[in-house]
Amino acid sequence: MYDDTPPDTLRAPISDAAPATPVPAKPAGHRTIPLEFTGNAREYFGIWIVNVFLTLLTLGIYTAWAKVRTKRYFYNNTLFDRTPFDYLANPIAILKGWLIAMAVMVCYTVLTHFYPRAQLFCCATPRIAMCVLISAEPIVMPSVCSSAWVSGSE
Repeated sequence: MYDDTPPDTLRAPISDAAPATPVPAKPAGHRTIPLEFTGNAREYFGIWIVNVFLTLLTLGIYTAWAKVRTKRYFYNNTLFDRTPFDYLANPIAILKGWLIAMAVMVCYTVLTHFYPRAQLFCCATPRIAMCVLISAEPIVMPSVCSSAWVSGSE
């Protein structure tokens, strides 16, 4: 049985039979490890709406707890080989980091408002620090750098 294509483009007969080439079997010792997500939209919406409400109520202070709660939901509902992931962050540590960042911003704003020349120092210092960190990268993070780059050979 052939399809209705023009004679110059005839195709092979249509058949329900299995393909002529067999599908290769998986090598011995290999197995497929399932990755699945078991959460649902209704459950996440409940977490999200409470997070938004509490963040607004506390003028943003609850954002650290909201972040941890959201990530824990997604991590705990993601299963790798039927085992859930854990999110172990501490919301107090996140809040402390946020407060330190805000204190640095306030200090920068006040300093540059009263001493405009301090902008030159404040702008140059992060760039100098970044150059030092980039040049020290092979020493500080050797696993991130390729071995050819660290050793200098190509």
